[in-house]
Amino acid sequence: MTKFETAVDELTALLEEENAALEAGEIDKLEPLFDRKSEIYNRLEIYEPVVEPILESHIDDFPQMRTKLPELRELVDANGILIERITAATSAVAREVKRIRNRHSLDGMYEKTGRKLGDPTSGRRSFDEKL
Repeated sequence: MTKFETAVDELTALLEEENAALEAGEIDKLEPLFDRKSEIYNRLEIYEPVVEPILESHIDDFPQMRTKLPELRELVDANGILIERITAATSAVAREVKRIRNRHSLDGMYEKTGRKLGDPTSGRRSFDEKL
């Protein structure tokens, strides 16, 4: 149980750090946290089958876990929301950059007059004046 509680404490601290970085828009701080977070999640998954039945039947024997687990759940939920927001913001920026590039590109070749080459409306029609 001690290893599980240690992992919960580590993950809680890491999520607090990650959430603060997300809220501040400090994306560069997220990558180093990812490997640590994955490692802690893996440890928790290993401990879960052993710890879960103990907590379900003897939660009163572990009062500190009664407060730590809901706190961890709140941090995980907040982390998910922040990651969704940063993903949406990043997607919006990427769409805007693409729109601006398309808007300012030549998107083809143009004549001196400004008409697009190959544009069927730009060609001059010649008439046979001998008729």
